[in-house]
Amino acid sequence: LVGENSSGPLNEASKSLDKAIEEARRLISEQRRQFVGDFVESIERELEDRLAGHSIRFDLAITGREFAADIASENSLTALRILQESLSNTIRHSQADQVTIGLALDATSVTMTITDNGDGIADVGIVGGIDVGIVGGIDVGTAGASSPEYHGIPGMRARADAFGGEFEISSTDQGTRVRVKLPLRDPLA
Repeated sequence: LVGENSSGPLNEASKSLDKAIEEARRLISEQRRQFVGDFVESIERELEDRLAGHSIRFDLAITGREFAADIASENSLTALRILQESLSNTIRHSQADQVTIGLALDATSVTMTITDNGDGIADVGIVGGIDVGIVGGIDVGTAGASSPEYHGIPGMRARADAFGGEFEISSTDQGTRVRVKLPLRDPLA
């Protein structure tokens, strides 16, 4: 271990590493602020950026836009991350050519519904409290479930649960629908 009064290459390397970590944290924090600056604008930008280069059209319907400024930044980021994961699943697995996003804000909550017209998820169900589903032979429900990071359907549910929200997924052979409802403000704040 390197002491505060140590000198030499190991101490210099430790100081450089500390500076790099601090700079990475600063950049992540700055990126997060830019990402959630305007919630609705961030949703629109995410749809355009994520679906660019894919043959997937999207429609976005927004109600209650006047409440967008009231959403807590962590809740905003949670909704955006769920949107990203849902769009990734649509792009990778569904064969969809259309995604419809409904965004409804009111004085207490934000509800986001993401619906695609793809192949759907076969065998959607609950096993041990975890949503599971098979798309093209790939288990999209449990993929990454043992990971400490939030991936796949369990990750979307965990993100919503972490903020006292609701998460639902339904699917047929004509598409998949993801619905998440989050409080506008962090209930623990």
